[in-house]
Amino acid sequence: MSALWLSLVLLLCSPTPRALPALGQGPPGSAPQPQTVLAGYVTAPDSVPLAGVSVLIQGTLTGTTTNAEGRFLLPATPLPCTLVFTLAGHATKTVAVTEAADLLAPVVLRSVLAAPARKARRQRP
Repeated sequence: MSALWLSLVLLLCSPTPRALPALGQGPPGSAPQPQTVLAGYVTAPDSVPLAGVSVLIQGTLTGTTTNAEGRFLLPATPLPCTLVFTLAGHATKTVAVTEAADLLAPVVLRSVLAAPARKARRQRP
């Protein structure tokens, strides 16, 4: 991250304008990565949509969150990639994506919060 910050600072402070690389383009001379729009949805195990789930492309700062219906959209995503799904109180899940069809099924996040213990009632004599 510090190298990215340094590059950004150098680019902004440079006396001569420089062209920014196109999204998904690697270092000069490397083959461009295929990109696609990734869309999907996230639910709880009981199929209830989960809103506010963080969806990040692993190893990058690119991401989004799910809407009220549990749906997300990541435009111009380089493939293959790994998506990381996180939500407070739920187990983090990673999904390897090699093509957009990998997200046809819902991503299911399970809760890690334990149900409150119930105290046994004593019967009065």
